[in-house]
Formats: sequence, structure tokens, C-alpha cells
Amino acid sequence: MSKEYNRKRFLDEFPSLVEELKEMLVQYGLPQDAITWYENSLNYNTPGGKLNRGLSVVDTYVILKGYKTIDDLPKETYKKVALLGWCIELLQAYFLVADDMMDKSITRRGQPCWYKVENVGEIAINDAFMLEGAIYMLLKKHFKQDPYYVDLLELFHEVTFQTELGQLLDLITAPEDHVDLSKFSLEKHSFIVIYKTAYYSFYLPVVLAMYVAGITSPEDLKQAHDVLILLGEYFQIQDDYLDCFGKPEDIGKIGTDIQDNKCSWVVNTALKLANPEQRKVLDENYGVKNSETESKCKALFNELKIDQLYHEYEEKIATDLKAKIANIDESRGFKGDVLTVFLNKKMAGPPSGKTYMGWWGHLGNIKQSGITSYAVSPYRQKPFGGVVEAVFFNFTRRVRTQILYLAIPGFLYYTWWANNVKYNEWLYTKDGREELARINGE
Repeated sequence: MSKEYNRKRFLDEFPSLVEELKEMLVQYGLPQDAITWYENSLNYNTPGGKLNRGLSVVDTYVILKGYKTIDDLPKETYKKVALLGWCIELLQAYFLVADDMMDKSITRRGQPCWYKVENVGEIAINDAFMLEGAIYMLLKKHFKQDPYYVDLLELFHEVTFQTELGQLLDLITAPEDHVDLSKFSLEKHSFIVIYKTAYYSFYLPVVLAMYVAGITSPEDLKQAHDVLILLGEYFQIQDDYLDCFGKPEDIGKIGTDIQDNKCSWVVNTALKLANPEQRKVLDENYGVKNSETESKCKALFNELKIDQLYHEYEEKIATDLKAKIANIDESRGFKGDVLTVFLNKKMAGPPSGKTYMGWWGHLGNIKQSGITSYAVSPYRQKPFGGVVEAVFFNFTRRVRTQILYLAIPGFLYYTWWANNVKYNEWLYTKDGREELARINGE
């Protein structure tokens, strides 16, 4: 099935969810004008993005259960899994409505930010709360009787809080209107990326599908966590690098991180390497909104060979991720293919200002610079890259998971064979001749 078909079928589920939520408001006795307001908020803020997170719940479940396509899923199962995907999209909508107000952004996904829509203003604060509240109303209606219902609640609550922790550190470390590079560090960058991006963009979709599939052992959850969090950090660092070094015609946007005072991997790496003179250049030019100061920062990044350091990092992290995936223990039902799909997946479609929503987990709104496609860079697209490591770890994993299937029958056969060899040898000894004669009927 094509991506377009999967996306369309997923989108077709949304109107019924809106109707369910509207019916809940009717039961509460809310007046019609308020119900219409909430309906407009849901439709304006939720389905307009790339829907990567929501679609990943469905895709992951299909892989875990061994289906070939989403059409192989029973209808009711698809609806439940897709509903969880839409719950992530509601969480994303909640984050973005609030983030746009915090950042004083103007546009989002090719249209005015919700709070900028006529007559909305600060009502958007309450609308953001209601977008989040919809998650728990839908979970209660559709999953209350399931044994993993509490797991779903706890997961959404924890991931929401983790994302808010990342947002807090980002806001107080790198406010756009106050530059203080002494607050920056690679450790802070890592925390921001992992908590603001990786948990809700990479970890949450997979674990939701795991719960529905019945794969809930702590060991499997940890396997997923250890790869997905690392993967989320990798892709954000890639995004930081491309914002500074990528060509607009190649990446589909004009980088703004330097002028916007972003706490990116590029500037934090530069700060770690810079001597006092180079640090002064950064202090005087980073976060200043003009092209001249931006050029000075880029010249310094080139001087420090940040480009080369990134490719060394990318080479190592991609190799490490492939090794971790190859070494996944699949004996309890989890599948390494889930993680491979995430590693190889393109993060967005072709350029289109109407569909741009920012990179996975990137709450900041780049001002209408189009959409960006992300994938493993050409530097990792080597036909035999990592072959030796993959062969070793795959062989080790397969031996570890299959050894008992071969060892037990092999041991039984060898024991039977060895005993019969000894018995046959005994028959041709002096003591065994009588038995041999009896057997031969002599």
C-alpha cells in the first residue's frame, strides 16, 4: 500500500473522533456555540501536519503482529490503533498551540497560528488544554476495559511531562530576545533534544503499539527505549547540522538557528572547542538578526571544522544504531524491523508550505520556509557500510535465540546414537555373542 493510501485511511478516522468528542460536550450540556468553537479548534489544529507520529503507531503494530499491510488488520483493531495515533496528534496539537503563543509565532502549517485567528487570542490557552483533555476522554471511552488501559494513561502523562521539561529548559536556556551563551552546553542540548523531541516523537508511538500488541515486558520496553531515544537525538542533531550547513535548494528551507539563538548542536560544539578569541566572535554575533553576523558565525564554524566533526559523529552513531538494532532480542515478540523502519524512514514529504509543521518534535515554528525531507544522509548510504558489524551481531542474535531449538534435539539424537554404537560394539564381544545369537535366531 502507498503512503498516500495509508495517510488517507488514517485521516478518514478523524471526523468520527470529532463527532465523538462533540457528543461528549452535548452530554455535558454545553451550548452549541461552544461546541462549534471546540470543533473548529480540533479541525484547525490537529489534522494539518504530516501525521508521522500517528501513522507510526499503525505501522509499528502492523510489523509487530506480522501483517503485510494495514488492510490485513481487522477493522476494529485498525480503529483502535489509529485512535491511539490520533491521540498523539492531539498531543502534538496541544504542544504547538501553546508553543506558538510562547514564541509569538505568526504562522503554522501555511496558515495563521491558532491564537492569531480572528477572535481567538488568549482563548487559545484554554483550547490547548482541551486538545490535551480530548486524549483522556477518548482513551476512557475506547480502552477502559483493556488490561493495558492504565499503562496508556501513565505513558501519556509521563511523556507529556517529559516534553514539557524539555520545553522549559529550552525556553530558559535560549530565549530569542536574550542571548547568553554561558547557559549553553552539549549536556543541556542533549537533555532538551531527548525530552522535547525523542520521547513523544519516537518512543511514544512505538510503545503505544507494543501495549496493544501485548508486548509489555520491561526488557522489550528498554530495548525500544535505548534505540529510539538515541535515534531521536541523532535526527535532531542532523537537523541542527543541516540548518547551518545545508543548501536551501537541497533541504527545502533557509536556516534560521543562528539568528534565532537556537541552542543547537552546532553552536554547542563550537563553544566547547573555541579559544577565547573565537568565543568572543560567538558572543558578539550569535543570535543577532542580520546576515553579516550570521556569516561570521558560519565562518567560525568552518574554521573549527564543525562539518567534519558532524560527519564523524554521524558515522559513529549510525553504526552504533545498526549494531543495537541487529542485536535486538526478538524472543518475546518485539521485532528489530520496527526500529529499522524508523532509522530508514523519510521524515517528511516534498516541499509544500501548506504542509510544513517542523521536524519531528521541533516545536519552534520556522517562518514559512517550506517543508523539509529528512533521511539518513548520503554519507551513510554505502552499499556495504556496517556489513561486518551487522553479520557479527545478527549471527550472535540468531544463535542466542535459536540455540535451544537445535541443541536439545541434537543432544537427544547424539545420546541415542552413541548408546547404539556402544551396544553394537558389545554384541561382537565375547560377552555379547549369546545376545547376538539370540537376535539372529541361532
